[in-house]
Amino acid sequence: MKQVHHRDGHHGAIAMAAWLVTCLVAPSVAADQWGLAYGGGMSDVLIQSGETSNARAWALTYDTSASLPTFLQDMASEAEWQWMVNRIVGTHHGQSDGLTTGQFTYVVLGRLGDTSRWRWKAGIGGAWMSGTRFKDIDLIGRSNFSLQAGVLYRLPASGEWTLTYQHYSNGYTRTDNPGLDVWLLGWRHAF
Repeated sequence: MKQVHHRDGHHGAIAMAAWLVTCLVAPSVAADQWGLAYGGGMSDVLIQSGETSNARAWALTYDTSASLPTFLQDMASEAEWQWMVNRIVGTHHGQSDGLTTGQFTYVVLGRLGDTSRWRWKAGIGGAWMSGTRFKDIDLIGRSNFSLQAGVLYRLPASGEWTLTYQHYSNGYTRTDNPGLDVWLLGWRHAF
């Protein structure tokens, strides 16, 4: 099978610019937050089909509050819309490899136990990828689903620490469905 390497070139800059413009024109409310995150790839233990554990990931996020549907109110306490630009880099067969994603995700949050500071979070959305391949993982197309799960801790003054598992895949809308997984440790703050 012939190896095809996609280079990001200007796609990463276009995704970053689109994300920034979207965030600047989005309606502002008191719950708006900007975030930064750093993380990495994962082994193929969970969902993805290939090894990316030596990859690194960076993300910029913008979160704003959203309506929580009635059917979710028994298990979740709040919801938010999240815009994210994620840059994933690594080496593959001695060559640099990279992928930039732009995504829009609906995230629900709920309390962990009786504490007001710890929250669980889960989200689903769509992602646009700057390429269709990362390392040995052929993502089939540039448009994919974005799933996330994680926890966050709200600091006493302001701001939050987050730990997120992020999964990208085509959701079996096409065959194959290889998927790509990353983890992110982040900090976000209302500005």
